[in-house]
Amino acid sequence: ATAIVLFLAVAAALPIIDKIKEIAAKASISSDYVSILIKSLGICYITQLASDTCMDGGESALAGKVELAGKIAVVLLSLPLVTQVLNIVTKLVG
Repeated sequence: ATAIVLFLAVAAALPIIDKIKEIAAKASISSDYVSILIKSLGICYITQLASDTCMDGGESALAGKVELAGKIAVVLLSLPLVTQVLNIVTKLVG
């Protein structure tokens, strides 16, 4: 049942992703930033699904570890973006 719900949710999210890409293109936002955003959202949803599944199985400690792993994955994914922001700030200050 979970797989079916996940499949339907992904199918429903595709128009939203297309709209985000369209808005980003109109605003001249780099596709790299949009890619990071979409991947981060995907990680968040999958992490939440996995955590909820662990909780349903009575494994609350494992659910907490899954959530931690998801947070670390999002941070790792966003490191290039953070590096670019810090470079811009350094140029403005220095």
